[in-house]
Amino acid sequence: RLSLVGSEMCIRDRGVAAIMEDGIYVEEFEDAAIKRKLARRSQNVCLVADHSKFNKKSTYKALDFQDIDIFITDFLPEEYKDKINCQIIEVKEEK
Repeated sequence: RLSLVGSEMCIRDRGVAAIMEDGIYVEEFEDAAIKRKLARRSQNVCLVADHSKFNKKSTYKALDFQDIDIFITDFLPEEYKDKINCQIIEVKEEK
């Protein structure tokens, strides 16, 4: 769910409960506090999350969008494109 390599932090899909209009949310208070602390200590923060995390609801805000340097997703809803101000990599699966 969470990887820290040197000064890089990567939050993977299962480490995110929801992506709401003001940031990244998790289910537990302690999880949010740990992610915030690690993000402050990291030079780069990478978020990997799929489309199912958008517009869900969760309780504890872990990160603002400004805390994320690279965001990898399979689909970025239009209403989030102005809110997320980092390098966005959309990975489309070819069928």
